[in-house]
Amino acid sequence: MTLLLFVFSIIFSCAKDTDLLLESVLNESEVSIEEKENLTNGDEELSENNLVSRTFTFPPTNDAYIQNEQGRDQNIIRLQEDFRTSYLMFDLSAVNGSITEAVLEFSIDSDEGDGNIAIHKGTAANWTEENLTQANAPDLEGQLASITKSYKVGTPEKIALDITNINAEITTLVLTHSTGDDLAFASKEHPANKGPKLIITYQVSEDSPLLEQQQEEEQTTTETTEPVTPNQEDNNTASTDGAYFVTVNGNGSNDGHSEANAWNIEHAFSTAKAGDVVYVKAGNYGNKQLIADNTGSAGSPIKFIGYSNTPGDINSDQGSTFKYGDALDSNKMPLLTGSTPNGEGQGTGIKVLEPYVHIENFQITKFKDGLVSRGHHSYYKNIIITMMGDFNPAHSYPSATSNAFLNHAGLGIVLEGDNSELHNSFVLNCGTQAITFQSGNSIKASFNDTYSDNNINPTDYYFLIGGGTTNSSFTNTNVHRVGALTHLGHGIVAKGVDAISGNTVDGFTIINTFLEVQFPKTTNNTFKNGTVLKEVNVNTGTKDAGGMRLANGSRNNHYENIVLTNCSIKFSDWNDGLAGDVNDASDNNTFENIEVKDAFSAIAFSHFLETNNASSADNNIFTNCTFSNIDYLYEVDRANSGTKLINCNIDQVRNFKIERISGGASYQVNASYQNCDWTNVGFTPPN
Repeated sequence: MTLLLFVFSIIFSCAKDTDLLLESVLNESEVSIEEKENLTNGDEELSENNLVSRTFTFPPTNDAYIQNEQGRDQNIIRLQEDFRTSYLMFDLSAVNGSITEAVLEFSIDSDEGDGNIAIHKGTAANWTEENLTQANAPDLEGQLASITKSYKVGTPEKIALDITNINAEITTLVLTHSTGDDLAFASKEHPANKGPKLIITYQVSEDSPLLEQQQEEEQTTTETTEPVTPNQEDNNTASTDGAYFVTVNGNGSNDGHSEANAWNIEHAFSTAKAGDVVYVKAGNYGNKQLIADNTGSAGSPIKFIGYSNTPGDINSDQGSTFKYGDALDSNKMPLLTGSTPNGEGQGTGIKVLEPYVHIENFQITKFKDGLVSRGHHSYYKNIIITMMGDFNPAHSYPSATSNAFLNHAGLGIVLEGDNSELHNSFVLNCGTQAITFQSGNSIKASFNDTYSDNNINPTDYYFLIGGGTTNSSFTNTNVHRVGALTHLGHGIVAKGVDAISGNTVDGFTIINTFLEVQFPKTTNNTFKNGTVLKEVNVNTGTKDAGGMRLANGSRNNHYENIVLTNCSIKFSDWNDGLAGDVNDASDNNTFENIEVKDAFSAIAFSHFLETNNASSADNNIFTNCTFSNIDYLYEVDRANSGTKLINCNIDQVRNFKIERISGGASYQVNASYQNCDWTNVGFTPPN
């Protein structure tokens, strides 16, 4: 009778909508395999065929979402009504029995929300994370489930699916969102949290082979099924099983396994080993110069994660939790505060010299250098750095000294090493370099901001991609020189003696300084989807306080979908003084869909300094570009040749060219034009 009631309830549920199915399956009490087998003893067919029930957990083979018709493969999957749709692919082809239950599980991460999530089966399974677009995305075949509620960060969501159309095959699930705020859940690439999974229960003869182990152990005759509840919530937003704790009042002689018996921070950094997770509670830890002494390993990094009150309660997404104008707050996350005699920072806040170290949610201020990492496979997220370097007013150029480099000190974040990552971090007022990458292959960085607003020691290099950086990606970078600081600075810069190649800078904003590419080994990089702005009220007396500067022998780089406002594309050269510098500007670059507007000039063959103006800019090609409301199409104070404008729109350009440097050699524009549209120009078009 119990069996009949159980089977009837499942059949009845399948005949209703998926919300009723969800409630029926997810509120099933915990039943062991022995109990389930005993229940089937009364069923003649099951008994005769010796069928058993098994459960297996499948991770996705692909997971991504579409935004603006383009696929996004990130460490989170996002959902938003009429804007973001998510796609999960599972390979169920190994299932060798009849599927009786299917439960989709995912964990809300970074961005909580509410509303309805509907889960559909997709019509196709031939997409990948790399090629997913709106054009090849699977259509919706049928709805398998839906759920409407509030979704909290750190909470796992489990949704029972209608199994009618779920078979032993490669399967796409499509998640849509409606009637609520957007949300995000961890993808399979998430460095800290578990990605989505599909839990399949199936019936099979007891002598059938077990599926190969993946992430979850195969259910055995002594194992119980996990109870699944539709509104499960966990007050703790991160697992602390086996973790260690650090507090301001901790002690190295404690065991570290709770806040009451927490370690101090120096002991944690010197002691933690591969696989350890150390939660560091908010507080001012003072002038601690920390060194991560041990080495993590693949799959078992050493993690130091800051939190406010409960581990996991700080989540940064698409940018740091700290914004420009905020004040450092030791009540929100751990803070290291250095020593600054006479305003001069001393020492380094955190050094990481070994691989596989993960640090998240830390504030560091008033050292000489903030975070210096030289290990491979290191991961950093939501790191806030302020006031690194020499801020002694007596050392300030030009108000107190004629030596422009007297207070040239201060490194914010320096990241080296292959496969290292920096995300959602914020750096303010670091005298020499705010964020620096060098000597690493396949580095990843996203949603990082750098600002400078201190005129005593304004930042020199804001976001430096240095020598030896190859095949790396830098996305959603923001650089802001605030006001008319004495040093014009270098915004996003690719510059170094060693090779800088195969990198992509995608999505950026630069205000009152430069996108700058230098040196002959800086080749075959792509810079796209950005804006460069010189504010009208900043440095009104100079035309050189912002723009794109291509210089010192850089070549064969590609620039795409960039808007420059009140600033120009400048081809320059100067005696840099570093090894590898050559007397050349920048050659063989391609520019596509570039817009220059409201500027003094569009393309500047720039003199810059009193030497090297004969070094030329050659064979640069502009395709589908727009130049509008410009005083001069060209500045011509440098040798140039082979410039091409193809399918370009030149509108409201008042003059063809200007020479800004009087005396010395005079240069002409050496350029050709194909299918260009000239409107409202103050000169005779050259073609």
